[in-house]
Amino acid sequence: MKKIKAIVFDLDGTLLNTLGDLSENLNRVLSRRGHPTHSQEKYKIMVGRGLRQLTLAATQELSLTDQEFEHLFDEFQKEYRLHPTDHTKPYDEILEMLEAFGEGVQLFVLSNKEHQMTLRVVKQILGHIDFVEIHGMKPGVPGKPDPTVLKSILSGYNLDPEEVLYLGDSDVDMETALGAGVKACGALWGFRQRDELIASGAQELFESPGKFMDYAINSIKK
Repeated sequence: MKKIKAIVFDLDGTLLNTLGDLSENLNRVLSRRGHPTHSQEKYKIMVGRGLRQLTLAATQELSLTDQEFEHLFDEFQKEYRLHPTDHTKPYDEILEMLEAFGEGVQLFVLSNKEHQMTLRVVKQILGHIDFVEIHGMKPGVPGKPDPTVLKSILSGYNLDPEEVLYLGDSDVDMETALGAGVKACGALWGFRQRDELIASGAQELFESPGKFMDYAINSIKK
């Protein structure tokens, strides 16, 4: 394994616990329209592929017309823009981990959250961290697990895939990492379970951000 020069992080469920805001905002819209709501445990399985896919998963048992779905989705987006960080916060040890890397490694964020919202949330909560680039979902650009954006990071910064770690908490993240040829690291403190990460190809699993920090720092110093 080569010396690590860059780390790419998923956002929701990896750096930040966003579940409270995602679930509360969508439940508010569902309730307002007379539909059943969901527990946070159920939302853990639904998140990871962007707000549209989250809304589809939350309404799959409802007999909504296309127009009804689009109206509900639009209302959810507006609600989330008003309340994106009421409950969102970094997981324990995340700030210490990010601050420990220093200048020895380039840090990136790659999220399936809408791009401007990704920038807003990262700036508000992790604004003091010197990320090289922050990527969210953009029109016309495939989201994860398609590795297009991750590959563009590699080529844009002349990084060999073996010089990069990717840390995420879901099957989507593991597939993204493997699709670009970088090491797929699973965050067990996030939204998904160990079995899912293993089944989707995780090459390393970490119980805490501190454990990942130790592993990454040793890889950076090689």
